[in-house]
Amino acid sequence: MSCRQGAAQRWLGRASRLFPAHFVGERAYGEHPRQRLDCYEPVVRQYSKRPLLVFFYGGSWRTGSKADYEFVGRSLAARGLDVAVVDYRLYPEVGFPAFVEDGARAVSVLASDHTKRQIVLIGHSAGAHIAAMLALDRQYLRAWQVADDTIVGLIGLAGAYDFTPIRDPVLQNVFGSVEDWPASQPINFVEKSSPPMVLLHGLADDTVTPGNSRRLAAAARTKGVPADLRLLPGINHSGLIGRVALPRLWPGVDIAGAVVDAASRF
Repeated sequence: MSCRQGAAQRWLGRASRLFPAHFVGERAYGEHPRQRLDCYEPVVRQYSKRPLLVFFYGGSWRTGSKADYEFVGRSLAARGLDVAVVDYRLYPEVGFPAFVEDGARAVSVLASDHTKRQIVLIGHSAGAHIAAMLALDRQYLRAWQVADDTIVGLIGLAGAYDFTPIRDPVLQNVFGSVEDWPASQPINFVEKSSPPMVLLHGLADDTVTPGNSRRLAAAARTKGVPADLRLLPGINHSGLIGRVALPRLWPGVDIAGAVVDAASRF
């Protein structure tokens, strides 16, 4: 994340405090300082049966903080959803699959806190990769005794789902040897019992190419899994997540509305 992007996200966080949403507090899901999550809820609860939304932010598996994504929690909570924004360990302290395992542990704590509550996993960029790995490769959540039917949907925003061969030298270190790469690709774990998914991707995204979402949607449909693919002209990588907070700044595409609609239909 660049300094400019970080500043923009913090500004969005401050602006989002005007939304009718309540910060519930921070919850630890492990012993490490980065094994924490923030919870948000609507000020006025209009819906009793909507699922809990668990959000993982991006940053190339190397950067990011839940504090920078306050705007996601508040914006979606203001639309009537309970939201958790999850921190996780990053490279170079850890590599794959540790950040996915952190995600599984966070979901297990939330599932325990919200017994019988359905959960929708959502992420942006590298965070969408983590969300997709949890939704599609069931070993991670099963290791923490999370029942398969707890996860009722996946929402991916500009996600990395099918990105081999890995050419970036740093990412090669993140994901280990070539022999280990297949285990890191969400597209390899789609099966007919996978949860339905909604995949949003900007066509102007040159950070994570839209082909990732196209290919995952195609793989899901081949298995009979509902996959709603939405390719958005003129929207780049950061612009997609920025639109979650203040849609009036970017009229014409209501990403937060699309997320709430998807979560309501799962």
